Amino acid sequence: MALDALARLAPEYVARLVAQPIRGLGVVARAIDVGATFRVCESMPGFAGLLARFRQGERAAFSEANYAAALARIGCSPELEPVLGAGRLDTVVDWHGTRIYSEVISPERAEGIAKVQTDVQALAVGIRDALKGSTVEVLLETDLTPEVHQAIVAAAPGLSLDEVTRIEGLATMVRRSSTLPVQVGPTLPSKGDTPIIAAASASIEAGIGTAGIVRMSILDERARRLLAAELHHFARETHNVLAIDITGVPVSPKNWAPLIRRSFQPGQNRRIGAVIFFSRGLLGDPITTREQWAIVPNPHAYHPIPSDFLAQISSLDESAYFRGSVPPAA
Repeated sequence: MALDALARLAPEYVARLVAQPIRGLGVVARAIDVGATFRVCESMPGFAGLLARFRQGERAAFSEANYAAALARIGCSPELEPVLGAGRLDTVVDWHGTRIYSEVISPERAEGIAKVQTDVQALAVGIRDALKGSTVEVLLETDLTPEVHQAIVAAAPGLSLDEVTRIEGLATMVRRSSTLPVQVGPTLPSKGDTPIIAAASASIEAGIGTAGIVRMSILDERARRLLAAELHHFARETHNVLAIDITGVPVSPKNWAPLIRRSFQPGQNRRIGAVIFFSRGLLGDPITTREQWAIVPNPHAYHPIPSDFLAQISSLDESAYFRGSVPPAA
């Protein structure tokens, strides 16, 4: 039924799957997941606009569909792309007389993060172009400004091989002899529960590989900017949720929560009643879609989100499967 819905609603997606050389259960399971999500959403008001955006290749549309499908699973009847004032949000639901608006974003595509991702990628390219035959890995300790970019690129060629070097307040760096294939996996340890922006760039010329690897922690100030960049979507007089899909970010929702919690202050970000983090993954045997959810209510919001609504969202959390603490089915 899911594959039938996918073929009917997004034939271009199916055509791309058929044309690609990759095969296997993972490919089919993901297609089933997309089709099942759209099958749940297709009867929702406003679905036509969301589907059109998905068919045009807009990745954010699937994040919005996943969130709307989750709302349906807790008993809501979402409306997609509702009009609010002069703009549109992603969903609205009526919860026991309370109208709750939601905007769905992804950190790697959010206004407050996307530019940083571009800057981190540019630094990885700059490092790669500044040397030959080595891999330089950088773990930044500060915001990436043009001055920091120049300092890192200038320092990279002078690093001693296999010697970890820390420049106080700037970065920890290491240079290693490159191998083929070029390895761009990180080796420098960082605090494991901190969300990371990362990028890598590699090249091979005349059989010699070169690579730059850059990682930067998302700290409190960056989280505050992430929220501030989304405030314009919301009206002060409505109940508002910011839903953040972190499926594409290798840190669980619960690790983002403390950053956002500290960003809620009596004089800041009060239009947002709660932030809801979610991520999805294909796990197990047989392969099944599992979800992680984390809720951060805003105690200073102009209009708090009903606690029973947030509790129902929390009930969707399947984090135990990601930790491997749920035994496989017999």
